[in-house]
Amino acid sequence: MMNQEAERRPLETKAGKSSPPEGPAADKKLIEPVKDICAALVRAVSATKIFPPGHDSITQLRNGVFGRLRKYLDDHGELELDIKQGAFLYLDETVYEEDNTLRSLPYFFHKDGMQKLAFMKGLTSEELSDFLDVVRNVSFLPVDVGDIVDALWQRDFEHIRYLSPDEFIEAKLSGDQDLPREFDIKKEALYEGAIEFTAEDAEDIFRRSMELCRKNPEESGEAGLFAPLTESDVQTLEDRLGAERREPVEKEFPEMMFEVLNLEDRPEDFARILASLEKHIYHLTLKLDFTQAVRFLNRIDEAAGLSATAAPWKIDELEKFQAAVRARFPLDKLREKAAEQRVPNSRTFFEYLKFVGPEALPLAADLFERVRETEFRTDAQPYLGDMARKVPQSLVDLAGPDRPEFAKTVIAVLGQKPDAATIPYLLKFIATGRKDVKIEAVRAIGKFPDASAQESLSALLEDPDEDLRIEVLKAITVTAGGEPARRLIGIASAKSFRRKTSWEKEAVLKALARSRADEACAVLLGLIKRWSLFGRAKMLETRLCAIQALATMATPAAVAALKGQARRRPNILRMEIRAALKQMVLVQGYDQRKPA
Repeated sequence: MMNQEAERRPLETKAGKSSPPEGPAADKKLIEPVKDICAALVRAVSATKIFPPGHDSITQLRNGVFGRLRKYLDDHGELELDIKQGAFLYLDETVYEEDNTLRSLPYFFHKDGMQKLAFMKGLTSEELSDFLDVVRNVSFLPVDVGDIVDALWQRDFEHIRYLSPDEFIEAKLSGDQDLPREFDIKKEALYEGAIEFTAEDAEDIFRRSMELCRKNPEESGEAGLFAPLTESDVQTLEDRLGAERREPVEKEFPEMMFEVLNLEDRPEDFARILASLEKHIYHLTLKLDFTQAVRFLNRIDEAAGLSATAAPWKIDELEKFQAAVRARFPLDKLREKAAEQRVPNSRTFFEYLKFVGPEALPLAADLFERVRETEFRTDAQPYLGDMARKVPQSLVDLAGPDRPEFAKTVIAVLGQKPDAATIPYLLKFIATGRKDVKIEAVRAIGKFPDASAQESLSALLEDPDEDLRIEVLKAITVTAGGEPARRLIGIASAKSFRRKTSWEKEAVLKALARSRADEACAVLLGLIKRWSLFGRAKMLETRLCAIQALATMATPAAVAALKGQARRRPNILRMEIRAALKQMVLVQGYDQRKPA
C-alpha cells in the first residue's frame, strides 16, 4: 500500500505501458540508460544544494536529467526505482550506490520510509524542477524535522509516484510527543546563536526538580544534575559554544571553494586555485585536522562528478591535484605528531588514509599497535579491508612479530575473503608469527572451504608445538578420503599415539570422528580393542578418548561398534560405553535396545 489510502498517490500500473523486453541483453539495454539517469539526478541534486536558485549550473544539470528521463519515458512509459539504504535498484540490479549517508540520495529517501520512486510518461520540465526543489528544501532541514515523503505528498505531483508503507508512517507518528504547554519554543530563535536563560529560570527548574525528587525518593540523586553551575562548568560550556561557532566557518570554506572551482572556466586560474588548495590540505594534515581535510577531498570528488559533462578538461586537473595530495603525504611528520598527541577523530583520519592509499600503511600499523581504544581500532577496519584487497603483501609485511595486535587484525581482515589466493598470506603468519598470532591464522584458514586450505592445515599436524597442533585439529575440516583424514588415521594408528597428552588424543580422535567415515570408525574401534601389558594407564586414557569420539560420530557403524564392546570390556569401559550410548539416545535419537 502507498501512503495513507487514497490521500497519497500510489504506484500504479498504467494501461498501455510497454513491458520491459526479456533476456539479459534486453536488460542491459534498459539498465545502462537508467544508471546514466540516476547519476545525472544525483549531480543535479548536489548542485541545487550548492548553487543559488537560477544558477547556470543548476539549469544545465536539470535540463540534462530531464532530457534523459523524457527519452526513456517516451520509449518505455515509466521508470520505477527500488530504494535501499545506500542504493537505487532497477530490475533487481544496482544502478547507483553511495554508502556515505551524509551525501547519499538513496539514504535520504530511504530514511523516511520511501521504498520505490517512479517517474511516469508525461513528466514536464517544470514538474521535475519542482521535485528537485522539494528535495533541496527538505535536505536543509534538521533530520528530525524534514520528511521527504510528507513533503512530496503535500505537492501531489501528477507524474511522480512513490511507495511508503503505512506501517512506517504510523510508527514514525507514534513516536511524536507534544511539548508541555508551559514551554513556548520559537524555533527560528534557535539559529540566532543565543539562548535567553535568566536566573529566575534556573531557580524555577531547580525548585521543580527538587519537588520531583521529594515525590520519588529513589530518584533523589538526579537533583544534583540541576544544581547551579560551577566556574569549571561555565568554562566548559563556553569552550563548547566557541567550538560550535567556529564550525560553520569551517564548513563554509570548502563549500565556497567548491563553488569557485565550478565557476572558474580559465584553465590557468583553475590550476592555481587547486595548487593553493593542495597546500592548505597539507597544513591541515600537519595539524591533525583530518575532518576538514576530508571535507575538501569529498567536495573535490563531487566537483569531478559535475565536471564530467560540463567541463571535461577539469577532470585532468582534479586528478593531478589528487595525485599531488597523495605524493605530499607527510608520513614522518605525522608519525612525530601522532606520538605527541592523540588523533582527534579516528574515523576521518582513516578516511584520509584510505584516500592516500598504501603509502599510509606504515603510519596505520604504528598507531594501531600503540592506540588501544576500541573505537580507534574499529574505525581502522574499512581502511585495512581496502588495503587487504589492493596490497595484501604490504599489509602482511607490516604485521611482524613486533606488532601482534595489528597482525591479528590483518588476519581477521584477510579471513573475510575466503579464497585460495589468501591462504599463502595467512600461512606466513604461521611461519614467522608469535604463538597467539599463529593460532589466529590457523582459525582463519580453518574457515576456508577450499581443499588447499585444509591440506595446508593438515601439514601443520607435524608441528612441534602441541598447542598449535590442537588448534589445527579443532579448525580442520575432515572428509572421508581427504588428505586430512588420511593423516589423522596415520597418527591414530601409530604406536606413539598413546604417548601423546590426553588433550591432543581427544582432539585427534574427535577430528577423525567428524569425517563420519567407516574407515575412521574402524580405527576408533581398534583403539578400544587394543591391549598392552605396559603403559596401562595411557592405554586406558586412549580407549576412553576413542569411546567419546565414537559417541561424537554417532553413525550407525559407530553405534554398532559401541554396542559390540558394551559387554566385552572391563567394568570401567562398560560404564563409559553405556554412558556414550545413552548420550546418543538423548542427542541423536538412537535406541540402544534395538540393533543398529
